[in-house]
Amino acid sequence: RDGILWAVEVKTQTNTLNARSKMQTIRVLKDTVERHSREQTVRRRKVKAVIGVIRGKSRDSFETYDNPPTDTANPDLDGFCYRYLVGASFWKWLTGRDDISGLFTGIVGGESALLDARSAAISRLKQELNDKLSAAGHGSSISDVMALANSRS
Repeated sequence: RDGILWAVEVKTQTNTLNARSKMQTIRVLKDTVERHSREQTVRRRKVKAVIGVIRGKSRDSFETYDNPPTDTANPDLDGFCYRYLVGASFWKWLTGRDDISGLFTGIVGGESALLDARSAAISRLKQELNDKLSAAGHGSSISDVMALANSRS
């Protein structure tokens, strides 16, 4: 989204984030952000963290972990910034819709057509990528894919 890779930790409701589990969630997010920030990509991308809570009173805030001086186990988390989204704010951020009720209606009688369309799309994308690699004189390794991407930027 907007050139940012978001590391998202989803929780069902706010009471699943007590002090201890929230600290563990923050640690997982921090590790994920650091790991993805180190990855070699064609274009350097920003990586940010979100804790998203499915149910609860709507909330959208940026929080920074402030490690208490008495806590010697987590000084590396001090200053870690993440977005905290709850309820309607989380769903709107995730889907781009104010009303998400339409997303939860069942697919009636279209399951096999949906699976067929997905399979066809994957096959088509693989073929298009292979065609572009071949046309540029590249092989099919990830290094070749990166070389192709670099040649187009």
